[in-house]
Amino acid sequence: FGLESFTFYQLYQHLLNRSLTSYRRISHGASIRLLQTLIAQSTLEYFSPIAEKIGFVQLLANFIEELKQSFVQPEDFKRFAQTPKDRDLALLYETYQTYLIKHQLVDREGAGWLAYQKIKPHHLQDVGLLVIDGFQSISPLQAKLLGKIIASIPDVLITLTQVPNPRPVHRIFVRTYERLLRFVPTLSEQSSVFIDQNTARHPTLTYLVHNFYTFQKQKVTNRDAIWMIEAPDFLGEVQGTLRQIKTLLLDGEKPNNIIIVARNLQLYDDLLQEFGEAYQVPLIFRRGLPLKQNPAIRAIMLLLSLSTNDFTRVEVLDTLQSPYFRIPSLEEGDIDAIAKIALKEKVMQSTEQWQEAIEQAQLENKDEDGEIIDPLAVPEGLALRLASFFEHITPPESGSVNDYIAWIESILGPDPESLRELDEENASDTSSSHLHFFPQVRSHPTVLVRDLEALHGFWYCLREILEGHRVVDLDEVSITWSDFHKTLQATIEQARAQSYNNNYRRQNVLVTTIFEGRGMHHDHVFILGLSEGIFPAIRLEDPLYSDRERQAFNHFAQQETLDYSLLTTSERYDDTSLFFECMAMARKTLTLTRPTLNEKAEPLPPSILWRYIEDIVEAPNVIKYRVGKPPTIQEAATLREAEVALISMYGDRPIPEAWMQNYPSQRWNIIQHGIHIENNRENPYYAFDHYAGILRDPVALEYVKQTLSPARKWWSASQFNDLGYCPFRFFAKRMLKLDELREPEEGLDALQLGNIQHELLEITYEHVRQQGWPIAPEYCSAAQDYLEEIAPDILEQAPRKYRFRRSRYWEYEKREIIERLKRFIQADFAGSPDDNPYQNPKKFPINTDHPRYVYRLELPFGMDGYPPAYIDAARTIQARGYIDRIDRVGDQYIVIDYKSGITLPNNQDIEDGRNFQMVLYLQAAEQTLNLEDKGRIVGGYFWSLYNRKFNGALTINDATELINEAIKKLESYIIEARKGRFPEQPSKREDGKCTRYCEFYKLCRIQRTRFYEG
Repeated sequence: FGLESFTFYQLYQHLLNRSLTSYRRISHGASIRLLQTLIAQSTLEYFSPIAEKIGFVQLLANFIEELKQSFVQPEDFKRFAQTPKDRDLALLYETYQTYLIKHQLVDREGAGWLAYQKIKPHHLQDVGLLVIDGFQSISPLQAKLLGKIIASIPDVLITLTQVPNPRPVHRIFVRTYERLLRFVPTLSEQSSVFIDQNTARHPTLTYLVHNFYTFQKQKVTNRDAIWMIEAPDFLGEVQGTLRQIKTLLLDGEKPNNIIIVARNLQLYDDLLQEFGEAYQVPLIFRRGLPLKQNPAIRAIMLLLSLSTNDFTRVEVLDTLQSPYFRIPSLEEGDIDAIAKIALKEKVMQSTEQWQEAIEQAQLENKDEDGEIIDPLAVPEGLALRLASFFEHITPPESGSVNDYIAWIESILGPDPESLRELDEENASDTSSSHLHFFPQVRSHPTVLVRDLEALHGFWYCLREILEGHRVVDLDEVSITWSDFHKTLQATIEQARAQSYNNNYRRQNVLVTTIFEGRGMHHDHVFILGLSEGIFPAIRLEDPLYSDRERQAFNHFAQQETLDYSLLTTSERYDDTSLFFECMAMARKTLTLTRPTLNEKAEPLPPSILWRYIEDIVEAPNVIKYRVGKPPTIQEAATLREAEVALISMYGDRPIPEAWMQNYPSQRWNIIQHGIHIENNRENPYYAFDHYAGILRDPVALEYVKQTLSPARKWWSASQFNDLGYCPFRFFAKRMLKLDELREPEEGLDALQLGNIQHELLEITYEHVRQQGWPIAPEYCSAAQDYLEEIAPDILEQAPRKYRFRRSRYWEYEKREIIERLKRFIQADFAGSPDDNPYQNPKKFPINTDHPRYVYRLELPFGMDGYPPAYIDAARTIQARGYIDRIDRVGDQYIVIDYKSGITLPNNQDIEDGRNFQMVLYLQAAEQTLNLEDKGRIVGGYFWSLYNRKFNGALTINDATELINEAIKKLESYIIEARKGRFPEQPSKREDGKCTRYCEFYKLCRIQRTRFYEG
């Protein structure tokens, strides 16, 4: 029918085509690149410190666009500029516009300028009707252009949002109307008709529209037109919204009659997409999702960042395990092996660490108990294949934009759909030089359209970057990969997926912003985010040009009789008018939603718009979701939510048959069985059973019996302690060999720090022993000097020997370790009663009439050819380990165990049956040394290397009964363990767990029982 529709920017292009004007339009990204080049060539007074920052360039581009929207000529702004800041802006604006004119280029707003200059009446003589619809505000440029073309068209229809008696809340509509009157002289002569669409709108909604912010005291009856949903967070808000929409759809509403709008859609994009699919609510996003949120684009950008970020562990593994890549250079099993190696060897980043990790993974290692840990199975040639992959995906250090785009295409590989257009000889792709990205994309049909639309946007971003460099003749100039990569990241950050066709709606619920959705009437309108600071949004001044500066420019324009006006913050942000327009879109129901808490779990008050609706509507339908409260059965939108709702209603009680129609009974039986098990596990009065650590399976019982039998099991102090803390902890850690999956970190852990300090002290005190020095003040300096001498070499080799990654603080940590051990030596050789047990006879009553000497260091038992230590008289419990140090004072021998931390075991722990280390070491020392007439073991203690404090001092004469009771408890623990009894029953609670830190507390239910009986 000869009908054409345009946005204003499309209209500019159409008018230029009608006037046969040749031009070349550049994208926003090209404008950014041009400005970067011009800034680099300019001498700036005010902005020179930040001139190269991309944030400044983007702000400048937005400001220039705003100047052009107001039709501000560069020469006029230059006349206004009196301050260094304004002179810089005027210089850049003039330079930018001059460059565009010289090279026959136009930017987005410049196309409007050119159309205004070139369009003539005869270019529009075949246009019979012009309709202008859907604009809340019109810029001066748009108004001037309309004034020019309206004069050449016989019939013009303009629709505007207006109210019969406008109030301050409607000021944006009044301003738009007045601007049209000013720039379209013929408009005032035309008749205006007010169209009232009340007949198509629910009476309650009609009342709200007519009385919006009139502060009427009379409330309007709701009659199910107004719904309000409150949820703790954005997640709950989205879930509540989609549940409400699904209810409408199940009641027969068509998706096309429903719209979701938000002031800031980025807060909701991911959640709406995820739960729209989960709840089977068909959603369509008006502008497409942000590219940075698309999995395929994230995979590409991650791949391109690997070399820039020096091949960090997480990024490498995410790339290798990505479903979007098939890596020909790696063999089957390589990726799993790489993941295990990276975790075990604590790979952080760099190709050197990856290669070193693969080498070290093939070496034997020992655990904290001295047991050998088998090396990982490393596929032959893995190091070479991984190095080849790293080299392949490392871009050239420098190249042109064309080179880098071609390199990206070569890495991803061709699209098989494109290969089909080739002849048969070239139709198949057998190359091993790329990652087969497109075949992988096309192998997932359920998300194919989503990913292809995102890739369409990705290639558009690359074209935009190329165009930006061509504009300034730099497309073949060599740049660094770092610069290209930063530009690509910044472009992707702002881009969205691009639909292949304009028939985007089909049968879908529309999701859009309030800016793009206004004027689109729907039966059911959902407005998200009506909490303070979200909608209305917080008003922030333009960081480049403040309101005061804008007012100064407007005053200048008024004095010079120039029709320019830059909007201030209050004029630019008119969220109340936006809300009015969105509210007026609803014909049947209006649903408002809001989160009640922010990301920090701090309260979010309702916005003024929410409170206004509460005040004017009598008894609105309010749905409130609380933290941790499951949805009701009526609200459930998925099978899982329905199951949770039924569980909260009935627990493990029988459910009425009406609920169970068309539901698999076997599934519900499994759920109820699980509930029954969990309830019993959390009941402190319910006897322990096979779900709470008591084994029943004959095979499992036989395995435990054999594994813990005296003939096969050699215990360690830490294993005794685990069993003493909680049998279930021992079962999980020692029998099942479960280990907490910790994210590798740089630096030392507690075990590695302890090993390093033990090695340094062992070598230092061995020197003291060989020299025949007593532990006395006169030898303190010599011992400290020797420590200083040997420490550098040992600490230099420590990262490789103990398998940790140097942190940025390693040099400081090395110095701290040396100083800490020197302070310990000071306390040992010449300490006070507070930090030296030999100076404190009350805590460690032994005869100190003789000098003290180091007798043995790192004494093994049950290891290195030494016999085990037997704890019980029947010799059924054998143990192994190392004793840090044994000192001799006359014929008295004292056991010393170093601890790296502050908290030390004490005698109460022995009495409670939670720590058996010193008991074991005293027994082991006596049996291993076989002193006979040389003397006797008289006691031992724990000594903190951190603060030099000592604790847990035991003297055999005074603690014989305590030691014997501890051995009896240990015997009973082991007998129960051999029977397969590992109940969730800690000997004592610390912070609700068996110990202050237990990595297995999530597996047991100790924290969730209300009472505890040992």
